[in-house]
Amino acid sequence: PYTSRAGIVPFSDSVNVGSAYFTTVTNKSLQNAAGTNPWSGVVERPGTYRFKDDPPSSTYGYFGDFKTKKEAAYGPYPDYLDDLSSQTPGASNVIRPLSSDKESLKTMVQGMTATGSTAGHIGIAWAWYLLSPKWNSIFTGTTLANAHNTAETYKAIVIMSDFDMNSYYEYNNGSSNYQFEQLCTQIKNSGVKIYTIGYGVSGTSNNNRRINCASNDASTTYTYTTTTVEGMLDAFEAIANSTSDSVIAPTPV
Repeated sequence: PYTSRAGIVPFSDSVNVGSAYFTTVTNKSLQNAAGTNPWSGVVERPGTYRFKDDPPSSTYGYFGDFKTKKEAAYGPYPDYLDDLSSQTPGASNVIRPLSSDKESLKTMVQGMTATGSTAGHIGIAWAWYLLSPKWNSIFTGTTLANAHNTAETYKAIVIMSDFDMNSYYEYNNGSSNYQFEQLCTQIKNSGVKIYTIGYGVSGTSNNNRRINCASNDASTTYTYTTTTVEGMLDAFEAIANSTSDSVIAPTPV
């Protein structure tokens, strides 16, 4: 009687939404469309709806495109971003909306490489959009998100990071860390659970960010930290078991 789907949002300097969604979410033509690896990365949305899951439009605003915005990036690595001659994440690390195709999801993960900076606020925002029914005019067919807060649906985001968020592009939105923290609060308020996995986390503020972003209740562990790949895999397995248990035997409300 149970089904499950997962989506994947790779993030580093930006989130690569691919040619399928770039124009819709930025209101711009695909960058360098004639090339084999066009620029289809996006950064945060400015304005009133920067920390909300309303879909991009003339009313709610559009997302910035990475190729343009990297020229005046903020954070500790502006020169590195300005000098980039290709998209990060690259063409093989485009977002994957909700899917039940387990093998293709695993193949995507196995093909990932680590590179770039840590615009984690953009990553967790796009994880939220994949789960939001407000985006059902954009993610369609089998990728449609169920409604929030229903007895039949359990929604969770798992984010793995060192939680030292750095690169950002809209100065008036605040730092990457600030934007990440605001989004964590809004996501949890929408009814989505957040699990955090800290990998190689250093410093009190980064560790507190890992803990504070996670959901919190007495019956479930929502945050993990490790310095080894084995520990990271154990954390993902524990989270998988936790989400399954939450669906099969939900906590009464």
